[in-house]
Amino acid sequence: MGGSHELISRNFLSNEPPTFTRSYLINALVEHDCYVAGDNSEAYKQKQRESYRIQWFSWQHHIQSLVQFLLQWDQAARTLFKNKLG
Repeated sequence: MGGSHELISRNFLSNEPPTFTRSYLINALVEHDCYVAGDNSEAYKQKQRESYRIQWFSWQHHIQSLVQFLLQWDQAARTLFKNKLG
């Protein structure tokens, strides 16, 4: 699992916007939980993944709103960066 830094490095220089899948977002949340809890065990990761999978449908619309906001921010940042370079 490469985490959010991998997503940024793979997509920053491309013209394609980053993509966020359910699995990617759950893994990012679990990665953050592990960091905060100081527990990187597979048992803890599995427990957190299962919890997020169960809760996913109850807050899916909130996640979609956040993803749209992040994609808009990404596009604005790319435009600003391109304008500064060119």
